[in-house]
Amino acid sequence: AGTFVVRCAQPFRPHILDVFEPQGHPDDIPYPGGAPIPPYDAAGWTLAYQMGIEFDRILESFEAPTELIKGLPTPQKGVVSAAEGARYFLLSAQTNAAFVAVNRLLKNGIKVARLQKAMRVGARLWPTGSWVVYGEKDTVSALTELGVSFSGTTKRPSKASLRPVQKLRIGLWDRYGGSMPSGWIRWLLEQHEFDFEVVLSKELGEGKLREKFDALIFPPGAISSGARRSGNRRRRTQTRTGFGGQLKSFLENGGSVVTIGSSTALAKQLKLPIESALVTKDEDGEDRPLKQEEFFIPGSVVQVHVDNSERAAWGAMVNTNVMFRRSPIFRITGKSRSIRPIAWFDTETPLRSGWAWGQEHLNGGVAMAVASVGKGELFLFGPDVTYRAQPHASFRFVFNTLY
Repeated sequence: AGTFVVRCAQPFRPHILDVFEPQGHPDDIPYPGGAPIPPYDAAGWTLAYQMGIEFDRILESFEAPTELIKGLPTPQKGVVSAAEGARYFLLSAQTNAAFVAVNRLLKNGIKVARLQKAMRVGARLWPTGSWVVYGEKDTVSALTELGVSFSGTTKRPSKASLRPVQKLRIGLWDRYGGSMPSGWIRWLLEQHEFDFEVVLSKELGEGKLREKFDALIFPPGAISSGARRSGNRRRRTQTRTGFGGQLKSFLENGGSVVTIGSSTALAKQLKLPIESALVTKDEDGEDRPLKQEEFFIPGSVVQVHVDNSERAAWGAMVNTNVMFRRSPIFRITGKSRSIRPIAWFDTETPLRSGWAWGQEHLNGGVAMAVASVGKGELFLFGPDVTYRAQPHASFRFVFNTLY
């Protein structure tokens, strides 16, 4: 009951397949040993994969008591269970709507925490990262319209098992004229009811950031350096941030910095023990970047293995699909305790949809990590976890850092 059935015997069948089925881009290589010819845009985008939707592909016809949906479907209303005498309400961390609910609670002055270790209530085991709401049934009942459910308990979680949640002062980088990736993140934050400010490079360079913000978000293109490939040519790109020193001070004084895609280059600027994993040995035994004819992944969906005991990954699926767009992938050098992997590649065939030439080079590479810098934390998300506001399954990696 409540399952959606999408029938393919209709005029929109090609679009249905486009949304659910993986795209298979051909190996577009002009001659043996040549560099792949880049596609105009993404090579794979399967929305069901990006959004973490569980579905079954049914080849046999069947009949079922279904009702036609007209217009946009609304979320099925959640429930409040075990409310009698409850002092706390538990909320799953596995839905994005939970972030909307929590933000509304915080704005109303309601105390909220997260479980730092699993907690059993009755027959149900609530995993790490689950939300704990302090209050009575009336506190949470209105939020069931979002499609989220709450379970009450009289059992008091141990203080050591709880991580208090509070609103943070969030800054989102943008530039004069506008950054498209920043614009998509702005829309995501608005839709999930986060309060934030848009911050331009000039303000970042003026310093005293810790007095204004608790967390800063840098989308792809905000911080980059060095050389990268464009088509079959190699060109130099340099974003002269002018605020690298200010970010180091911000981190050391307890701030959080979230970097996505090319902006993870901040780790290199801060001289952290982390390097690119997309390298091979040259004739002298030295590391050199992989050439385009050896490794090339335009916009495609790949799968990473996730340590969802890490705070940034609370509520995430152990195997999560992410959008890879010539993304940076890392290896942690030495035995540094200052950097912890959040997600990594554990197979030589991680491609789910699109095109991945030389994908075996990803195996063992770290896709996401968190680094301690002074009192603060630097989050490094190599894949584009907010790509065009499509990958609902990976939004949480950013959202989790904002409390």
